[in-house]
Amino acid sequence: MNKRMRGFSRPLRVLFTVFLSLSLVFQGMPALAKNNSIKNRISDLVVRASSVSADSLNMSIVNVSLVSSEKINRYKYKYTYTADLVSDEGSSFSDVRASLISDSRYTKVVDGSLSFGDVAAAGKNTSLDTFSVEQYRWREFNPDDMVWSFTGDATGGGDDPGSDINLALNASAKASEYDSGDTPARAIDGNLDTRWSVDENEDQWFQVDLGDLFKIEKVVIRWHEEYAEDFKVKVSSDGSEWDTVNDVESGDGGVDTFSFGARDARYVLVDCQNAEDDGFSIYELEVYGAASDEPLPEDCAGVPGGDATLDKCGVCDADPANDCVQDCAGTWGGSAVNDECGICDADPANDCPQDCAGEWGGSAVENCFGACGGPECNFTIGGSVTADGQPVTGAGVKIGSNTVNTSTDANGTFNASAGADTLATDGANQFFPITVSASGFATAYAKIPANPDSMTYSVDVVLVPVSDQIGASEDVTAGVTIEDAGQTVGKLTIPGASLPTGVTAVTGSVTYVDPTSTDAQAIPGGDFLAVPAGANPNDPPVHLKTYGLMEFSLVDQHGSPISTLNGPADICLKLSSSLDDVLGSGQVLSLWHYNADAGTWIEEGTGEVQGRGVEGNWVCGQVSHFTYWSAGEAVDQCDM
Repeated sequence: MNKRMRGFSRPLRVLFTVFLSLSLVFQGMPALAKNNSIKNRISDLVVRASSVSADSLNMSIVNVSLVSSEKINRYKYKYTYTADLVSDEGSSFSDVRASLISDSRYTKVVDGSLSFGDVAAAGKNTSLDTFSVEQYRWREFNPDDMVWSFTGDATGGGDDPGSDINLALNASAKASEYDSGDTPARAIDGNLDTRWSVDENEDQWFQVDLGDLFKIEKVVIRWHEEYAEDFKVKVSSDGSEWDTVNDVESGDGGVDTFSFGARDARYVLVDCQNAEDDGFSIYELEVYGAASDEPLPEDCAGVPGGDATLDKCGVCDADPANDCVQDCAGTWGGSAVNDECGICDADPANDCPQDCAGEWGGSAVENCFGACGGPECNFTIGGSVTADGQPVTGAGVKIGSNTVNTSTDANGTFNASAGADTLATDGANQFFPITVSASGFATAYAKIPANPDSMTYSVDVVLVPVSDQIGASEDVTAGVTIEDAGQTVGKLTIPGASLPTGVTAVTGSVTYVDPTSTDAQAIPGGDFLAVPAGANPNDPPVHLKTYGLMEFSLVDQHGSPISTLNGPADICLKLSSSLDDVLGSGQVLSLWHYNADAGTWIEEGTGEVQGRGVEGNWVCGQVSHFTYWSAGEAVDQCDM
C-alpha cells in the first residue's frame, strides 16, 4: 500500500493535545466532557491527522480543529473539523481541494472534501468548509487509515499538480456483472465501506472511464477478501485497443500498487481471470497520473472521445443494444436462424415442420378422418343392385364425384377400391356418395356413412323403374302429362323461351316416386337430410318430410343431357294419396332438389296444392333445372 505521510514532532503533538483538551472545555462540548476516552481519541485524531501530506505536491494538512460532535447512536459519534493547508510548492494554485478517504472499517468518512480556494506559492490557507467522519467509540483512531489527495490548477510554474490526484474518484465505472447493491460505482466512491462484487470466480472485468485522456502512471487496487489471484491491469485511450501494464499470477489480495511508464489513456480495466474465493470484489480502484498533451482519439463518428464504435457489420453506433449480431451460421448481421429441429437456415420455407402429434420434424400425418397417425385411407367399397328383388346386371356404379367407376356383375354385385378423394360431407357426417344408373330405371343415389375405424364398406341399392317416356313426337313446350302404371301422376311444360340455346327437341324419362309405397333405400340419400333456403352453411342440416318425388332425366335432339334451362319450367307432381285429407287446394309447399355431391335436399322455390278430383292432389310450381324434385317441408327427425 502506498501512502505518503509527513509527521509532526512529538512535542508538537503533545502541544496540540493540551490545546485541544483545553479548547473543548472552553467550548462547552458536553459529549466529550462526559467521556474521557472519547476525548482522548479526538485529541489523537486532531494531532495525528494534521501530519498527513502528499509529498509529490509538497502540500500538508495541518491544524485540524474540532468544530462539533454529534452522537449517532450508542456505538458511533460524528465529528466535524476544519483544517489548514500548507503548500511548499514554488507555484501558486487556484481552486485547491483536498479529499479524504479511510482504510478502516471503523472510521467512515461522511464528508471528506475540503475547499481551500486559491493557494499562493509556499502559502497557507484555512479550509472554507469542513469535513466529517463517523467513528466507533471503542476503536482508537489510526492515522494510517487516512489518505489525502489534492486537486488544483497551477497558475505559476512548478511541477504538474495532478500527479497524485486519484483520477478515478467518482468517475464512471462499469463491470461485466455485479451483485445486487455492490455496483461498479461503489468501487470509485472513495469509501472503503463500499465495494464492487460479483459472485462468479472466472472471467470477470471491472472498468473505469476517466472521462478524458491522462498520462497514467500508477494504479492502486484495494481488494476485498474475495480477490483475484490471476488478473491483468490494462489501459486504453479508446476503449477498444488495450495495453497490458501488469499481468499478475498468484496474487495475494490486500492492496496492490502498480507503477509504470506513463501511458496516454482514458480507460483502466482490471481483467479478473481466477478468484481466490467464490468471486471478485474491489473496495476501491485508484488511478494516478497527470494531464495529457495528446488529443482524445476520435470515435468512428469523428467525435473526439466519443463512445461510438464500429460493430462487426461496420455500423458506427454508440448504443451496444444496436450492435450487429452473429446468426447461427456464424455470419455477422446474417438472417439465418435455427428452426425447431436445430437446422440453421435463412429461408423460412425450409423451416422444420411440426407434425400432427406436435413433434417438430416428425412424420405423423392426419388421415382423411383427421386421426393423427391413423391408417392410410385405402377403402374397399362393395354392394348389390336390385330391382323388384332381382339383381340388376351391368348397372353403372360411380363412387364419389367421377372418382371411381365400376359396374355390377351377373349377380348384381360390385366391388372397387377407393381413396380419400371419394369422401364427401353432408354437414353432419362424412360419407361415400354412390350413384347407380341402369337402362329403364331412375338414377339411384345412395350414401354410405364413413367410419374412422373401418376401411371396408357395403351397400344395397334398390332401383325404381322409369314411370314414363317422353317421345320425339311429344311437345314439351305445349306440356306433356306423366303417367305411372296407367295413372296420371304429373305434368311437365317447358316454354320455348326457357329451352337451352340450340335445343329444338326434348325427350327422356320421368320417374314418379310415392314415398309411402316405395322402399326408402330407393329414395335419394335415404336419410332425408335437407338444407332450408337461406340457412347458415355452418349449421347442421335438418330433415325433409316428403309428400311426393319425381326425377326428370331429359336429353336434347343430340342426346346430350339437359340440366339447366334459360328460364322457368312448370312441373306438377302427384302427392301421396294418404295426404288427400290433410292437404287442401291453395296450400303452399316447399320444393326441394337433390344435390348428389352434398348428399342433401336443397330448398328452392314453392308449389301450390291443386285438387285434381279422382287424380288426387297435385303440387305445381316452377323449376329452372332438372334432377330429382320433391314437395315437402323441413321437420325435426322425430316428426318424420
